[in-house]
Amino acid sequence: MDLLSNLPDDVLCHVLSFLPTKDAALTSVLSKRWRNMIAFVPNLDIEDSVFLYPEERKEERDDIRQLFMDFVDRVLALQGNSPINKFSLGCSGVDSDRVDHWIQNVMVRGVSEINLSILLDPESGDNYNLFPKVFENKKLVKLELRFGVDICWLDGTIFLPMLKTLVLELVSLSVDKFEILLHALPALEELVMVSIYWIYEDVADVNVSSASLKTITINSSGCLDTLSFDTPSLVYICYSDYVVGDYPVAKMENLFEARISLCVFEEDISRARSPNNDWLEDDEDNVVLRFANVGKLMNGIRNVRYLVLSPNTLEVLSLCCESMPVFKNLKALTIKSDESRGWQAMPVLLRNCPHLETLVLEGLLHHVTDKCGDACDCVTREEKGRSLTSCPVKVLEIKEFQGTMKEMHMIKHFLDYFPCLKELKIYITEKGPTQREVSEVIAEKIKLYNKPSSCNVQLLRARVSSVYEGKEGNRSRKGEETRRDQSKHARMTAKARMNVHKESMKSLPKHKKSMMIMNLMRKKEETQNDQNNVIVSVVEKEKEEKEKGAVENIKEKTEMLSSKCVEWPYMLTYEEEWTWFAFAFGWEWWQRYDAVMSGESAFN
Repeated sequence: MDLLSNLPDDVLCHVLSFLPTKDAALTSVLSKRWRNMIAFVPNLDIEDSVFLYPEERKEERDDIRQLFMDFVDRVLALQGNSPINKFSLGCSGVDSDRVDHWIQNVMVRGVSEINLSILLDPESGDNYNLFPKVFENKKLVKLELRFGVDICWLDGTIFLPMLKTLVLELVSLSVDKFEILLHALPALEELVMVSIYWIYEDVADVNVSSASLKTITINSSGCLDTLSFDTPSLVYICYSDYVVGDYPVAKMENLFEARISLCVFEEDISRARSPNNDWLEDDEDNVVLRFANVGKLMNGIRNVRYLVLSPNTLEVLSLCCESMPVFKNLKALTIKSDESRGWQAMPVLLRNCPHLETLVLEGLLHHVTDKCGDACDCVTREEKGRSLTSCPVKVLEIKEFQGTMKEMHMIKHFLDYFPCLKELKIYITEKGPTQREVSEVIAEKIKLYNKPSSCNVQLLRARVSSVYEGKEGNRSRKGEETRRDQSKHARMTAKARMNVHKESMKSLPKHKKSMMIMNLMRKKEETQNDQNNVIVSVVEKEKEEKEKGAVENIKEKTEMLSSKCVEWPYMLTYEEEWTWFAFAFGWEWWQRYDAVMSGESAFN
């Protein structure tokens, strides 16, 4: 402590700024020197979860919320007029007038970064109408609004000349007001939109128009009719959402990196694969036309240098082959594969990348069709590998390799037909065979390669991080912190997510609701079968071990089985997750799931 006490006050305040405000305030009991140090900390990170956890009775929670609000009042009063850089506030069940007062306090003191996650009433899901003066702050550089914040009231008086980063997650926003918002941000460089509840009357036409925008992230922002990008300065885009009806404008001339992960319904995939889909041309929800319009989005990112495509995206691109642009600047391409999604677009994609140097395939197994093309060795053809021979790939990385014969044939195919291949990296999964076994098999395949000396083949073990260390079953501190963060996130967002996506489902057409529910019911049945298989596997293994006289911990197996039962919904999008529990299981199951993820009860 003496070493710290010898540091200058500004250095101590800088150190305290990295701590949660409650922990920083506790240092006041160390000595007289530290008593008022919290008054000069430039960053305030205030979360009510550190006050409310663990929760017991409602009466006690109400008292603690009052203590939380009093604590914030005292901290702000103690700081007086001292400058502040960042103000982060996450709370629920608080007084909106006091929240307005807190925000106004830090704005007067020149705050440059505000991060708000506020849910006024966790029971009803009432949102917090953001203090209007926030959008008139001329010093604000970064604004993050999450969960229960409502900004539907936006009007033409807003103006944030210095704002560079805007994060919107699980907020309600009008389609018309969104354009007003972007026009009021002349210096905006980074935009993040996650699970936006769009409010509109007839059609949902969203236009992302900004001359200064450099990076944009869109994740599950809803079922839109059209989505346009008028962003000439954009260098990075991460787009993960359902395929919209059309992409009328896609201006991204200076794009450097793009990550496209389209979401689709299983029914849409089946209809798109149907050989007789001409009858869909006059359909209001024309799947073929909607998927074909993705070609406009691909044309907008044609100047990209680094591109990542998901399995669904590659499947959708099978209907855009004729309009596929030439990616003349593309140097690195990453393709993620799935056994239920096809590679129909792979041949034309490789042919249209004349300067491609690095190709990364995250998985080789995919859905095989007669339109799979010659990019793989799945279907026998007289002329093989034509799309590969025209591709100048020098480095090929194969990840999630399982060592199956089908994968081995594909590696042989790549070695035979990539003319410029200099390096092949194969990452073996933890669940796959041993590296020695794979090495022996691949060595035999390499002998069939006509120029073995020209390609350096490397076999690598994929690293999988673990949250356990020491004795088996003891969590590491990192894993425990992750668990607490997930529990806190679930407590803060469960009700907000439920409220937002309930309204989002109301705005969907009936036929889309039906398709979504049918798709999720199928997922429910598949998941139930998987759970039954796990149960049978555990029981059989238990019986076998008992016969051998082994003593096993039944509780550990039960926890493992329970984790499998509750872990999978997080792989769904927010809309799918809400629809799953609301329609497939019902409200009671959602409450059980909410309680489990928040750590309030065990999954029984």
